[in-house]
Amino acid sequence: MSVMFGFLCSRQLLALKHRRTHLGFLQQNGFFIVKSFTSVGLPESNQKPDEEKKHSFAMSYLINSCGLPAKSAILASQRVLFQSPERPDSVLNLFKENGFSNDQISHIVRKHPPILLSDLEKTLLPKIELLRSIGVSSSDVITILTSNPFLFKSSIKKYLIPCYDFLKSVLLVDEKVLKIFKRSSRFFLSNVTNTIAPNIALLRQLGAPPSTISFLAFSLRRYVGWKTCNILTSNSFVS
Repeated sequence: MSVMFGFLCSRQLLALKHRRTHLGFLQQNGFFIVKSFTSVGLPESNQKPDEEKKHSFAMSYLINSCGLPAKSAILASQRVLFQSPERPDSVLNLFKENGFSNDQISHIVRKHPPILLSDLEKTLLPKIELLRSIGVSSSDVITILTSNPFLFKSSIKKYLIPCYDFLKSVLLVDEKVLKIFKRSSRFFLSNVTNTIAPNIALLRQLGAPPSTISFLAFSLRRYVGWKTCNILTSNSFVS
């Protein structure tokens, strides 16, 4: 409850900072140069179909503004279509304002192109602020979200906070929860009720003390999300 309260308070304060235009960002950084097709002024008779124009614009933007190689841009443009730079510009601006480097932004966009069309205040900012509110350093926030940008689309109420609270109750020490966030962030993309909780319940039924459960959950975290039948039959647990 305290995590949610502190998080919501910080949201109200930090949201004010970002309720302004993000235009002009690309002009200040040589790496990000937008070449908008809207300024080219193609003859009316040569206009492409709407879908093809969106694809061409997106591919150009991915190369010129996000630093993707041509081959990666072609693949990425099949997953995200747009013909206006406003929303993508604001997303790139948000990342830069929060300390992400050009290479990190390029990596995020390459792994998850639809992120360019994300809502800043509903999708992106809440994840950054949540990580900070639970004690993750700014540099680690960047590392976590760069390595696993799919966390941006994970629900805070359904997955991130419940998973954090559950792991905190099991691992007992905050530092261990943060280490799992940094090393095994895919945990926070799962529904703990259906994955982690049954295995912890099994350990308790077998009479394992809290300290042992905490040790196993942290040391063998890549197995904790398995189905209980897989854990019991896995050769990895045979000495």
